[in-house]
Amino acid sequence: MKLNTVCWSLFQTGILLCLPAFAQQPVSQITTDADTRKILERIEAGDVNALAAAATSGKKVFVPSLKAQLHDPKKKLHKEVTLLQVGLAKAGETQQLQQISCELNFGNSSDRLDAMRKIESVGGWFAISNMAEFLKDDRRYTSVFGGGIGALQDYALQILPKLVPPPPLHRRKRSYSITQK
Repeated sequence: MKLNTVCWSLFQTGILLCLPAFAQQPVSQITTDADTRKILERIEAGDVNALAAAATSGKKVFVPSLKAQLHDPKKKLHKEVTLLQVGLAKAGETQQLQQISCELNFGNSSDRLDAMRKIESVGGWFAISNMAEFLKDDRRYTSVFGGGIGALQDYALQILPKLVPPPPLHRRKRSYSITQK
C-alpha cells in the first residue's frame, strides 16, 4: 500500500513539473501557424500569390485547400491548374505526381516541355528519377523533338544539376594499411 502511494505521488509531481513545458509552444511555431492561416484565407479570397506560396512550400497543411481549388469550378483559383498540380505534387500527392509523369512520358512536345518545368519545381527523388530516364542512350531521347524543341536528353542534362546537390568538396582520406605475414 505504501509503495502504491509513493508511486502515485511521484506520478503527480512529474505531471505538475512537465505540464508547463508541454503547454509552451515555440514562437516560430506560433508564427508559422498564423502565417499558414493567413495564406489559407488569402487563397480562399482568390489571391494567386498566396496560392503560389502554398504551392512552393510543399506543406501538407495546404493540400485540402489546393484540392478544393482544383476540383471545384466555383473556386476563384480553379483555373490555376499548373500551380495547383505542382503544389499538390510537391506535397507528395500521388495523383498529381502520376499526372506529371504521364505528361512527361506520353505527352506531345509542348506537354513534355511543360512537364519538365513542373518536375523541376517539384524536385526531390521524383524529379531526379523521372529526369534520369532521359539519360539513356535511346533514340527517342537523343533525337530532336518536334516543334523546334531540342532533344529531351539535352533538357534533362540542364535540369538534373539543379536537382542533385553537389558532392562534398573534400572527401575523407582513408588510410589503408597492408600488413604482410
